[in-house]
Amino acid sequence: MLVVQGPSLSFNPTLNVDAIEKARQDDPEAARSEWDAEFRSDVGAFLSEEDIEAAIDVSRPTHIPPRPTVSYSAYADPSGGRKDAYTLAIGHVEKGVVIVDCLLRRPSPLNPDAVSREYCSVAKQYRVNRITTDNYSAEWVGNAIKSCGLHHSISEKSASDTYLEGLPIFTRGQIRIPNDQILLRELRLLERRTSKLGRDSVNHPTGGSDDTANAVFGLCYLLKGKIGMRGVPLSAYDAAIQACNRRVASRPDPRAIDMYALQRGGLN
Repeated sequence: MLVVQGPSLSFNPTLNVDAIEKARQDDPEAARSEWDAEFRSDVGAFLSEEDIEAAIDVSRPTHIPPRPTVSYSAYADPSGGRKDAYTLAIGHVEKGVVIVDCLLRRPSPLNPDAVSREYCSVAKQYRVNRITTDNYSAEWVGNAIKSCGLHHSISEKSASDTYLEGLPIFTRGQIRIPNDQILLRELRLLERRTSKLGRDSVNHPTGGSDDTANAVFGLCYLLKGKIGMRGVPLSAYDAAIQACNRRVASRPDPRAIDMYALQRGGLN
């Protein structure tokens, strides 16, 4: 048995170098595994300290008042009132950067209906007519928001997916967050886990919390299209790689090992 390990470009020079570098910028940890053939640990920090520090806007207040010419979006991570905090993030895009204008958090125990009314009142100040919540939201959340005269949507993505898809916004420096200590602690403690099948997931450590971080990354997902982020979800990367391989198979590079001929028994 022969085992060979090396960067993808060493074995297949026809790969798009610019695409690989962009992937490396978006998600350095995944790129080291996908393109550089480096082994990954099962558990690792999700965000680097450098990316978190670069995102903090220390010169601004925690809440930036609404401006009449700005269009805002809102994402909430609701709580039933017994354990988790109920959080809300409101923000907008300015010059290709996500600005988290308002970040609210109410720790448990709490009255979820009362907090929902409070958050809807704040959202109306920012002229937000729709609040999106995470996909674990119970039915009462939608009813509470609608009773306040706002529309309600449930995110099509899980919290883990919004983390993974929002990562490039942090690695590219396209977000500004308030100097909120609970948010910063949650961001620093987020863990990235890789299953035996190579699938990534992101969550807080055992006994920890990520309610505020979840609201921020949910907001990033809502505003992703407004900052020109690539519209291909992480789940589609495998299909894209397979399509690339099919194109390479149809016109192999003579400088590379013809793995397709090898599989067909065409090489001795």
